Amino acid sequence: MSKKPRTHKLQMSLPVPQPRRNLDLARECKITINENGEPKEYVVNFNELERGDLLGRGQFGTVTRMFHKPSNMTFAVKMINDDLMEGSDSQNQAMDLKAPLKMGDKCPSLIRFFGAIHAESAFWILTEVMDTSLDRFYSKIFALEMKMTELFLSKVAHAVVAALDYMKQLHMMHRDIKPSNILLNYTGEIKVCDFGISGFTTNSVCKTFKGCQRYMPPEKIDPSLTGEGYSIKADIWSLGISLIEIATGHHPFKDSPGLLGLIKVIVSKDPPKLDETKFSPELCEFANKCLVKMPDNRASCSELLDHEFIKKYLEIPNDLEYIKKVMDEVKKDKVDS
Repeated sequence: MSKKPRTHKLQMSLPVPQPRRNLDLARECKITINENGEPKEYVVNFNELERGDLLGRGQFGTVTRMFHKPSNMTFAVKMINDDLMEGSDSQNQAMDLKAPLKMGDKCPSLIRFFGAIHAESAFWILTEVMDTSLDRFYSKIFALEMKMTELFLSKVAHAVVAALDYMKQLHMMHRDIKPSNILLNYTGEIKVCDFGISGFTTNSVCKTFKGCQRYMPPEKIDPSLTGEGYSIKADIWSLGISLIEIATGHHPFKDSPGLLGLIKVIVSKDPPKLDETKFSPELCEFANKCLVKMPDNRASCSELLDHEFIKKYLEIPNDLEYIKKVMDEVKKDKVDS
């Protein structure tokens, strides 16, 4: 029998600040890359990185293209100032920065992480370069009055769920799934990024209050829905919200009046749904399975990977002509410095 949410006073669970500790990062790091089919190790020193163009800007820092001449490698480097780490849970800091190393490059739906450096009062996280983020991509589709295809939406859903499923096997969750943390390139690859938020979980449950508020699930606000915190099912909710956003061109909670209004909508109102007259039954059902309020009743990664909306397009390649047309227009817009 399905559980029903209880009516009671909301209590937001905020992490208790802990003293900061040394994260054992230096001004250089070792990276391993593949050369002619063989792994080769390089030392990347901060002074050797040549700064290029600004790729993005987010809540936790900027992302800049940087070139390392000794290895002939170009990285997307995320810079996080020291002061943004102050007051955070120090154990989670260490875990968050070590998490990508544990994942390596074994999952094609996760951005490749090479290493991290501490220099100039900041953390510099080295990852592979992609061409744009999904928030910029879908915004351009609607600006050009083009159609958002369900083929593309299925590829996004498949990539994100595959990434979450892989992270779950490593006892990890992302905690900040949203369009700006989903990247793509001209070859049609779609990958989840932003390891500044993701971290390890204890018994698949997390008690810290992290992630963008517009994408957070009810159990992050109301812990009584799970009794002890939240699990990877929180990322599934965030995926559902993201799918509605990129399918329609606007966030389903865009009209919520402030933070308190947003919290009330997430906890007290019915979950958002796609218009069944405009989208296929498969897509509507997929989104609905992501957006079940009670996390125990929400779809799991394995259930979503086996859903008809994923299987329907699994053997059909992404439309590279469609992607190129949009990407070329995105590239004309410069990221604000």
